[in-house]
Amino acid sequence: MPEINALEARLYPSGLGLMMFRRGCLPIFPRRQTSCLSWTASRRAASMTASCRHTGVVLLGTGSPEIRYAIRIMPPAAAPNEALKATEFGLWIEGGLLAIRDGYAPMEWLVEDPYEVRFSVPNGYHRVRALWMPRRNRSDADMHIDLIFEETTERLSGDGWPMLAYDVNLDSA
Repeated sequence: MPEINALEARLYPSGLGLMMFRRGCLPIFPRRQTSCLSWTASRRAASMTASCRHTGVVLLGTGSPEIRYAIRIMPPAAAPNEALKATEFGLWIEGGLLAIRDGYAPMEWLVEDPYEVRFSVPNGYHRVRALWMPRRNRSDADMHIDLIFEETTERLSGDGWPMLAYDVNLDSA
């Protein structure tokens, strides 16, 4: 089982971004089924789209496969002032946990993914700002993402597919 990491986590996915979700979203997949590969493509898409609309799953696109991520959760008061790029979205948290996986995870769904990273986050609806930050102290990560969680009652518009496009030409060194 993945550990809960309160500071920073590293992830090296093969997909074109990150899948962020509350652990309560797992029941959208049939019980005792460790993979949704047997589903038709339209059934997989419908299931993920419904979950995205209910802000239980957010697929944060970066547009680039196989890049190394360093991810931090930050309170609004500690949010950095400058970012290379930024986007925002809404996310509902239940059970106090945010889980992050490879954006391709829905294609070969595993209920327990050994590469999943988890963070403690308060329950409730949050405005999340995803900030691509300049590279930190000799880091080997290609993309440093700070996620700023701010509780809100205001529902954010969006389709659950925000974009924080990786750009090799941005100087993050």
